[in-house]
Amino acid sequence: MTTPATASSLREATSLEALTRARRRLLTAHPDPTSSDTPMSGSLIDEQLRLLAASDWVPPRIAALDTNTLTTADTVTRALLAESVRETLERRLTAERPHGTYDDTLAGRDAFSRGVVEDYDHGNHHLARATIRVADPGLVTRAGLSTLNLPDADAPIIDELARASDPNLIVSVLADAALLDLDRYATGRGLLYSRVGTTLMLAAPNEQRLADAIDTVAAAAINTGARLTDVTTQYIDKEKALASIGIDPWATRSSDEPTGQADRILYVGRDGARIHVKAGRVLVDAPGSLPATSVPKNSVTRIVLSGNVGLSAGARSWAMRSGVDVVCLSRRGSYQGTLIGANRGAHASRILAQVALTGDHERRVRLTASLIGAKIRGQIHVLTRIARRDETVHVADTTARMHAWRRSLAGTRTLDEVMGIEGVCSNAYFDALAGCVPADVTFDGRSRRPPRDLPNAALSYG
Repeated sequence: MTTPATASSLREATSLEALTRARRRLLTAHPDPTSSDTPMSGSLIDEQLRLLAASDWVPPRIAALDTNTLTTADTVTRALLAESVRETLERRLTAERPHGTYDDTLAGRDAFSRGVVEDYDHGNHHLARATIRVADPGLVTRAGLSTLNLPDADAPIIDELARASDPNLIVSVLADAALLDLDRYATGRGLLYSRVGTTLMLAAPNEQRLADAIDTVAAAAINTGARLTDVTTQYIDKEKALASIGIDPWATRSSDEPTGQADRILYVGRDGARIHVKAGRVLVDAPGSLPATSVPKNSVTRIVLSGNVGLSAGARSWAMRSGVDVVCLSRRGSYQGTLIGANRGAHASRILAQVALTGDHERRVRLTASLIGAKIRGQIHVLTRIARRDETVHVADTTARMHAWRRSLAGTRTLDEVMGIEGVCSNAYFDALAGCVPADVTFDGRSRRPPRDLPNAALSYG
């Protein structure tokens, strides 16, 4: 009996760009995965890596990611697909993470430590450390796919590709994703909850509050198919070191090291500020006595100016010569124009792609859904951060509904459907936000032009 091929929804993992990135990561992989954010090169031997490193290498063209493709693919192609799918899943996971949870990388672990230190600095000296895992390892793949809003039909393909990855990095990503529902519940409840990988930290101002938090998370873990184990609690006063529970409060990352594309965009929006370059750095001189901002030139790929901000001739020449776009916005954030260097050959192709996009309804809907999904995710983060700092704020039900609406964006077929989801999420967000302001402050929802009350005026001011 012939098994029918199952097409995967992970289409972006088979693009030429994704496979090229996968090749780069395999060629630059660190031999010890615990000492770098770069994955190992899977099961490829030196001879196979040399084939991958050939100067005439071109990415294979994959018509569809299905079981037939995997059955006929050679070892190198399977390793490329495994790494590309891993990156695709990891990107989806990062986009879905609620505030207080982090990628299981060196940078993620540093951020996790800083989050716990921040909770401690706010007077939460009662801490609990635990290990959390999905109860049934056999359900990891489907549980992870479900939380990432991917169909169960991808499971056989994921399982097949996971065997081409050693260590099994794909399953590690899905095991992390399988805990997202618990993360969302705990952060929505306003618990001081931090997680990286299978390590969980809870913080509270007193012993009873900590015990309640442990009980809440343990019960929620059971309901989401996970288990809380190895729970240890400790009270740490100001004379003790957080390092006693495995947290280094002094762990830092070089400020010159960009962590991603978002970190490489320099935003300047203070009236009277002036940008210039000196000694390999981009300097922002603030008006008055405010300290200047200084970042390395190679950490900037775009500059966004909002309002009355000056740009020196030297900075302008460097930006045009280096391919750093300078985007100009009004004080209200309206787009005014962009300075683009003459050597930016990709600019014309980008314009043509944008024009072509206007005639492709399906892609327009997908792009719009992606942008609105990011907006809703930001709104959820705002609510959970407020709840984390104010025990009287309860937003778990609201954020759960917003997560569900956000996931439903994947099934939208028209722009009106996307706008409808945006509208219902915005209403829920501002209703919840209204419950976060002091009782003596009037806030009955969002209003603009003009704002009707103090909170709306503050929101409009930015």
